[in-house]
Amino acid sequence: MHEATAQAAETDDVASLEHLAEVRAPGAALRVRRRRLDPAIIAFVSAQQVLMPRQRLFTLGHGEALEPALDARLDQFLDRRWFGYAAWRADLLGLVALARRLASGPSLRVRIETVASNSCRLFHSDQVALRMITTYRGPGTEWLPACAVDPQAPSRHDNQHVRDMSRLQRLAPGDVALMKGDRYPGSDNPGLMHRSPLAGPEQPRIVLAIDLD
Repeated sequence: MHEATAQAAETDDVASLEHLAEVRAPGAALRVRRRRLDPAIIAFVSAQQVLMPRQRLFTLGHGEALEPALDARLDQFLDRRWFGYAAWRADLLGLVALARRLASGPSLRVRIETVASNSCRLFHSDQVALRMITTYRGPGTEWLPACAVDPQAPSRHDNQHVRDMSRLQRLAPGDVALMKGDRYPGSDNPGLMHRSPLAGPEQPRIVLAIDLD
């Protein structure tokens, strides 16, 4: 059961995010760090709602020097002269550095995405071992505890596998979550059922996801 899996810390330093590693415990599916975004970050991502590309994917190898490697990827599609870029970059760097400390694999897969559609409305679990996620703009990821989902449902069309939508929970903008996916080892470690909230061209979301396989 996953009722107690959204334990959250409230302190502001990145080091406090280390408690996210507790998601590795048997039966856990999610750990969350509640936080508020720096106003400079909010200003930056608000300005980027049109300029940021729909999706940017890149891999960071374990042996790469983190700051120059990240800057090289960011320089390909963002203008660092925008107000708030430095604050956003620092936050992104801190999260990537934490993901590297928590990861057991040789690399990280990083995705920065502008979500402007409702294409991900079905509750699903990811085909990864662990995924770190935060929303910089717009509503955060929605998720359900295990008791609200029927894992034996023959179809997930129209969320037919959802037993109790009243148990729906949502991450706030800025929250950092570490969730298990279906590839996490162990039969007692099912992936977290989650989905993207409503979004559209008028109110796009900006999301960071880091896979820690």
